[in-house]
Amino acid sequence: MLEDERRSVKVKHQTCIPPGTYEIEMRHNSPKFSHFDSKFDEHSGVPHLLNVPNFEWVYIHPGNQHTDTSGCLLPGKVPVILPDGEFAVHKSQDAYLDLYRKISLAIASDNRVVIHVTEDKRGDL
Repeated sequence: MLEDERRSVKVKHQTCIPPGTYEIEMRHNSPKFSHFDSKFDEHSGVPHLLNVPNFEWVYIHPGNQHTDTSGCLLPGKVPVILPDGEFAVHKSQDAYLDLYRKISLAIASDNRVVIHVTEDKRGDL
């Protein structure tokens, strides 16, 4: 997953969410992501992380660079380092759809779905 930079003070659209365990629910009728329902087969709603301290509307969605995140989580199958030294992910849409299917199936089966966000202290991929 790709996320924004960790900071001691939150900067809107530039700070990652804090480590923790967050419940995931599907948010339907999201103004930003409602087009996914017509773009992807069997898509209804977008995975939404609940109760993230100091954040609202944290989602899991496709994207490739940290500028696509705004605090959201971007799944990817291939981590890369860009020429400018920034991190990115490739094959994000494929990774998103794989993860989406697992999350939506679990929720449809009345299972509680959570994600554990940890801090990577390695500083590399």
